[in-house]
Amino acid sequence: MIINKFKFTKELVKEHVLYYWMKYVIGIGGIAVILFAYYLYLFLVSERQPELIVFVCVLLIPVVLCVRINKDIKNILERNRVQYGDEAPVYTVEMDEEIVVTVNEISMHISPDNIKKYVQTKNLLVLYINGSMAVVLKKDSFVQGSVEECIKWVKKYKK
Repeated sequence: MIINKFKFTKELVKEHVLYYWMKYVIGIGGIAVILFAYYLYLFLVSERQPELIVFVCVLLIPVVLCVRINKDIKNILERNRVQYGDEAPVYTVEMDEEIVVTVNEISMHISPDNIKKYVQTKNLLVLYINGSMAVVLKKDSFVQGSVEECIKWVKKYKK
């Protein structure tokens, strides 16, 4: 049995959301930077209005992404506050025959056959589950087992 217990703090929420967005947005961000540089060059060389409009639009892409990331972080923190109160919720994840996620005395059972993939960030191990769910584990908070044992357990069930 593997047991992980931790408080889901604002810092962990930020790390999880930033990882998610950076992974999926890196392509869009790269394209935006290339377009930004190209249209900046055109604007500086030709001083024409159409390039200025496109330049401003391309410049807005990273701004909109930053706003969206901050909104996601605030939404998760607000959802946790509404569900669990002002104190950061305590997550306990037990992995044996199934995954049992307990948050402040409320439990959810998940079949390990539903694991799609896992990712590691600096402080987290995140299991992505069918149905757009994620089970977050804090790397330094294993009460029983370790990160390596957990990864072996996940690989046994991962599709």
